[in-house]
Amino acid sequence: TSGALAAGIEFPVRVRTLGGRSFEVFASVDWTLERLRASVERASGIPAREQRLVAGTLELDFDSYHDALLGHFDPFLRDQVDLTLVRRPEDVVSWLCHVESDPRALGGAPERIRSSREVVRRAMRVDPACLRFAAMELLADPDLMLEALAIHGDTIDFVDLSLWSSHGFVLQAVSINGLLLPRAARALREDPAIVLRAARTSGAVVLEHAPPQLWADLGFVSQAVGISGQALRFATGELQADPDIAFRAGCQDVAALEHAAPELWADRDFVRRAVRLTPCVLAWLPEELRSDDDFLAEVSELNSVGWISALAFPVHRDAFGDSTMVAGHGADPFEEMHYDCEPL
Repeated sequence: TSGALAAGIEFPVRVRTLGGRSFEVFASVDWTLERLRASVERASGIPAREQRLVAGTLELDFDSYHDALLGHFDPFLRDQVDLTLVRRPEDVVSWLCHVESDPRALGGAPERIRSSREVVRRAMRVDPACLRFAAMELLADPDLMLEALAIHGDTIDFVDLSLWSSHGFVLQAVSINGLLLPRAARALREDPAIVLRAARTSGAVVLEHAPPQLWADLGFVSQAVGISGQALRFATGELQADPDIAFRAGCQDVAALEHAAPELWADRDFVRRAVRLTPCVLAWLPEELRSDDDFLAEVSELNSVGWISALAFPVHRDAFGDSTMVAGHGADPFEEMHYDCEPL
């Protein structure tokens, strides 16, 4: 659809008023919203600043204009876009102009204006702190509050408490800023989908606060170590002993392999997989394997770069932190290495 309209081809727009009147104007994808409103003004006599144009259930604004317009036009199924024209009251028009230049004037506005989603939204976009003047019902409006959170994190204090118990709201909120997770109701802070979404948004630091029961969940841990390999340190012993989980963590961060269960380092098949990521894993082998010259010779062929030095310089890396040498001197052998994460 958008490709067909990109050449500037005009298409018809049928506009209906709430009073039942309808008329037609023409528009193009490269028109601005102001140009469309000017065309509607010529056809209807309603000034552009008093117009609210709605496509389906979505009001056209400067951010959504093109998506909304194109989303309601398919040249193969229909030959026009249908819009609804709603006329703004004169006092709303006046306040929209007022708060654009002086957003804090909203504090002196009558209750009807402070309950106007449109006026509050306009003021909020100029100065998010103006939300303190908004009517309480608007602070419980999920769409308005998500927009506020996207504009400025400080607006978190204005969000109505009821929204933090809403799964849909919290999921979208942590998609904006994962560090908002602690504000959620307890049940939602323990929801694996929400915790993982927060971690993908704001990084592994969010995972440190995941509830203990999630670290016994195979599905959760598998995804968590894909976000940060160091998440392996929080997993239960059973999952730290899962070779696939440990290997996945190592693919994300080879230093995370130090959190693999000790019994895995006695598993020759696991060691063969791990050594393909980095020869440094040889530092974690039990004495039985470290003294097996034939096995060491075998795995050295899998990743020959610096494997002997890995035995002399084991590396410790704090969760979500920097690596440090436990013994010896020299550069971190994890640096500037390329890792092969394909299983054997």
